[in-house]
Amino acid sequence: MFPNIVSSLSGFPQGAVSLVFASQNLRNPYTLQGDFAIERELTHNLGLTVSYVYSRGVQLFTNRDLNIGAPGPSATYRINDVSGNQVGSFTTPTYLAANRVDPRYQRIIQVENGGQSWYNGLVVQLNKRFSHGLQGSVAYTWSHAIDMGNIGAGSDALFYDTLRTYANGSYSADKGSSSLDQRHRLVVNSVWTPTFTKSNSMLARYLINGWQLSQITTIASPFFSTPTVNVSSLPFTGAAFTNTLNGFGGSTRVPFLPYNYLEVDNIYRVDARLSRELPFTERVRMWLNFEAFNLFNTVSNTGVNTQAYSSANGVLTPTPGLGVGNQSQGFPDGTNARRAQVSLRLIF
Repeated sequence: MFPNIVSSLSGFPQGAVSLVFASQNLRNPYTLQGDFAIERELTHNLGLTVSYVYSRGVQLFTNRDLNIGAPGPSATYRINDVSGNQVGSFTTPTYLAANRVDPRYQRIIQVENGGQSWYNGLVVQLNKRFSHGLQGSVAYTWSHAIDMGNIGAGSDALFYDTLRTYANGSYSADKGSSSLDQRHRLVVNSVWTPTFTKSNSMLARYLINGWQLSQITTIASPFFSTPTVNVSSLPFTGAAFTNTLNGFGGSTRVPFLPYNYLEVDNIYRVDARLSRELPFTERVRMWLNFEAFNLFNTVSNTGVNTQAYSSANGVLTPTPGLGVGNQSQGFPDGTNARRAQVSLRLIF
């Protein structure tokens, strides 16, 4: 137990212990951010804003195995179609257990600053100020998020001994679209508070006027997932690790396909609220609300089957069901299916 020093590894099988430590040159990651916007008044109540948003992550945390050794001879895999016919081949350098720098250890992982990320976005927004009982906005975003080593999706390499690249320290080779990349997103929101009559009668106050209808409509292109390969038998004789085609034991992505190659699902969603104000006095009011989330029940997949191939005896066989949805999660109820609720709010 810290701060005591383990003086001997005699209690562990040779090659079973992994160590993780920080590089002596380890630095804090940082981001460079900027935005530029032009705003134009189109009419007295209507304005247009066009913005460019930029963000770059520098010195992001990554992991490298210092004990894996240099790549050994190449291995070639046959690629079949669903009928068992060969449609191609894939050749990759391999990592061998015999090439480990220090055979007493399994992995010696160095946490370093090998990662970078890029985000570019164009935002166009049309805003209508409240007038004639109506206000709202329309916002469209085009963006592209890229990173190295598939380090996106909120995961931090510093706190894991999992290696995420296909080859050791090959961060630039694993550069691709981020897991959180979403190219297109359109959001339309509006609030309508009509005045049906200018009468101040009890009928007008408690039945005709005082209604409010608001909505948020979201239409977005899909997020993406990375196709993977399941290695079900020893990939080749002497492999350092058995779960990847090259024996490195890092990313299980299909190495001849790019990151985030699979579309998850488009998003079409309308959230709406119908409210009724009951003004008892000038200082006491009550709001009755009926809210529907995903009003039209357009359920979107939030995950898909990512296994593209299975590998056995040097043959890659396509896995049925690639890209088929397998979950539709949503906050806070675990689903993005339609939900509705009624609420009462008293203001005094």
